[in-house]
Amino acid sequence: MNESQVRQITIDLLKQHDLYGKVTLKFGSARSQLGSYRAGHRNGVPVRIFTVSMALALVNSEEELRDTVLHEIAHAIAGISAGHGPEWKSVARRIGATPKATARRTNSPEPRYRATCTCGQSFKRERLAAGKRYCTPCYNKGLREELVWVHTTNFTAHLTARIPA
Repeated sequence: MNESQVRQITIDLLKQHDLYGKVTLKFGSARSQLGSYRAGHRNGVPVRIFTVSMALALVNSEEELRDTVLHEIAHAIAGISAGHGPEWKSVARRIGATPKATARRTNSPEPRYRATCTCGQSFKRERLAAGKRYCTPCYNKGLREELVWVHTTNFTAHLTARIPA
């Protein structure tokens, strides 16, 4: 699946459920959730935001993308107050989404940062906290050799070729 296909599948499903143009559609780079739907008010104006993570969509199946988009559409139809309760589950079933609160997604992009200690232990992190970072086994032995974190470059490659909405 490529970015164009991700966009088209999402737009087609929103149109099918009469939400296209009624929600603000965003394609982001979240790495922990494939989709989200938020509704509320900003400066007294109702806001409905539907977001799909391009980073996760590109490493997951079309089936997973469709199920996630339908999951979020069910939230838009049932209303935020329905949560993942009976009303939302009923809507999810009716539109063809798996009526579960959590995704079954197993694929994630490579974490943004990697480090390897001199002892051979390797680490991967999505975000780096401020301050020095040490290998826990070595630190517990009294060694204080700081880990050197390397930013992985393959993550940003898809962001440079964005297709206009």
